[in-house]
Amino acid sequence: MKRIFFIVGFNNWGKTYLFRNLFKKDKICDIKKIRSFRTDQTYKIFDFKFDIRFKVMQVSNDDIDLEKYLDKLEKLVLGKNCENIIVALCPTTTGENIEKYKGTHGHNESLDILRSSFIKRYEKHLIFLEKKWDKRAKLEISYIEKEYKKKKVRFKSKIIKSVDREHRSKEVIKYLINIYK
Repeated sequence: MKRIFFIVGFNNWGKTYLFRNLFKKDKICDIKKIRSFRTDQTYKIFDFKFDIRFKVMQVSNDDIDLEKYLDKLEKLVLGKNCENIIVALCPTTTGENIEKYKGTHGHNESLDILRSSFIKRYEKHLIFLEKKWDKRAKLEISYIEKEYKKKKVRFKSKIIKSVDREHRSKEVIKYLINIYK
């Protein structure tokens, strides 16, 4: 079965740190040293008891515009060895689209992403990072889930309540173990 896992959080929410902890790519001490994951390679989750490799896209739709994001995701999905994918997802819209849809609640780009035809055959998992790393903000997860379900997006979800970097990755690993056992 093909699976795609979306790590869901807003800008500066801790998604990149979670990717680093999961795959133990360089310990981050300086945000300027971030290196991306190669889309032509697969990666093994550190401390994961199964020999399962993942395609990884840590760039989120809040880092680049929707068209570029969808293009990168499509190339990742249509490439080789793409049974298991982990990507970052921001559940909001961009300023550009807010201007375009004035007078409304804006256009939710994450819905466009989740409803993309090239991920139709994937079982979708949304892993919500409930709180920002500094605990100053919280996702309205029930609202987000309701909006996605209203638009007929099928998914399974996991809420990560911890803001501690190591604990977050342990919770994600525990969730993945339950999926793959």
